[in-house]
Amino acid sequence: MYKSVNVMDFGAKANGRTDDAHAIQKALDSGADEVIIPRGRYKIGHTLYIGSNTRITAHPYAHIRLANNACTKRGDFLLANKNHNDNEHRNENITVKGGIWDGNNATNAKPKCLFSETANSGAIFSFKNVNKLTLSTLTLSEAGGYHARFCRINGFLFENIHFCSLHPVNNNDGIHLNGFCENGIIRNLYANTPGSPSDDMVALNADDIMTRPEALDMECGYIRNIVIDGLHASKCQSFVRILSINSDITNISISNVTGGFWGMAVNMDAARYCMTPIIDPNSPEFREGVGRVENVHLSHFRVHSFNDSKNASYIRLESNMYNFTVDDFVREEELEASHNVKTLRLLNISPSHVTLKGATNEACAKKFAKGKEEALVETENELGKTVYSSDFDTDMYDVRLYENGSFERLEINRL
Repeated sequence: MYKSVNVMDFGAKANGRTDDAHAIQKALDSGADEVIIPRGRYKIGHTLYIGSNTRITAHPYAHIRLANNACTKRGDFLLANKNHNDNEHRNENITVKGGIWDGNNATNAKPKCLFSETANSGAIFSFKNVNKLTLSTLTLSEAGGYHARFCRINGFLFENIHFCSLHPVNNNDGIHLNGFCENGIIRNLYANTPGSPSDDMVALNADDIMTRPEALDMECGYIRNIVIDGLHASKCQSFVRILSINSDITNISISNVTGGFWGMAVNMDAARYCMTPIIDPNSPEFREGVGRVENVHLSHFRVHSFNDSKNASYIRLESNMYNFTVDDFVREEELEASHNVKTLRLLNISPSHVTLKGATNEACAKKFAKGKEEALVETENELGKTVYSSDFDTDMYDVRLYENGSFERLEINRL
């Protein structure tokens, strides 16, 4: 028989002053199928753990906030699954719906050091080793690192999630996937507070440096079979990062992306320019590029940049790709800070065939190498529309599509 319990029956006060962590944990440990968190303000003094076959149903205005200095060490979060660090025994069938989950980053942010074995990550949610995970209709606020991070998750649905931080910190990803995440749907994410998230709205990081505080206890590994539909931000750093060095990222669909950014709309730079780069770009090992990205399809972008640097771009691709496509990419020119920002930068990849169709600024589709500038090969398709294509050699061409450069379709295939 389905059993539902209310945290108030376990002693929660919901007054914002009493530490309710113990009462809520008792409810989560009661064996009930559903734990209800009514409207109110809940002070949480230590990590809450949710186990298998458990659903949290929180009122939309249940404000669940980490207490001051509640997260000080490795493994501290607002919410995590019970078998987080047990790769032999996975949790299953976990749902979290509703609530405002507040990381109180004024006192719980990750430390400023680049590396640590003991520091807290600053994440609000951390889930690892879960089959069938649902996060729905909730707000993640004031994260001290990533808003929510995941590793070894099979079968997930993350939908109708709002990011809202008035005091965003660095490395403040929204949804951050690390290795062995598969068979998932991410849809309808919203970031209406300017500058939130202050990093990637969705990060698909199959590879990373796992000794940084925000990544401790995560792992490198494949990411596959993910559908992302509906990313909306007023001013995020970037909408999507796709990061692969040696691990596979395959069968990814990203569509219906709208709003503004100040970094990139799509970032596949292999973390070459991060404070903690993963690779040495001058190493002979990486002469023909890095990355194992296959069957990735992006479509229906309506975005604008707040960046005015001539070195900035909407899409930056510096990873090896096979069957990578972008359809219906539109720059919202009337909202741009500058028309000098490039639509596309494509460089540091292995020999590949590139086709660009329906560019709105045809004269600016160029490739560059060794100081030479060449137009891409220009033809017409059966509809009389301009098509540009080129085969890259190992000289690592830099293809650029300049200002006002919306386009209908981009195709990239490694030779």
